[in-house]
Amino acid sequence: MDQPPYKQLKMFHELLIAASALIGIFGTTATYIGLKAFRRSRDGSLLFASAGFSLITIGTVLGGLVYVFLTHNMVEIYLGQSAMVALGLLSIIYSISRTSHLAKPT
Repeated sequence: MDQPPYKQLKMFHELLIAASALIGIFGTTATYIGLKAFRRSRDGSLLFASAGFSLITIGTVLGGLVYVFLTHNMVEIYLGQSAMVALGLLSIIYSISRTSHLAKPT
């Protein structure tokens, strides 16, 4: 037997909060490790990678939380979240491309 719609929505919200929490933990950890590595090596590529992880984390977590707690239009949330993820990926791509031209051929 199917659950009533409000129970399905409540379960969806709980799963979304749990997923946002996990992404927040993993993304914050990746950002922290990247910043720690940057402080140790002073390699600017690591700073761009950390910024990318941070943007992806913030965009994803905020997207989920705004939907659950503020019930905005899903399209607006998805567009904002996608923009943050795209900027984060762009930062990571820049970080990788900066590193690749610095590597010495063997």
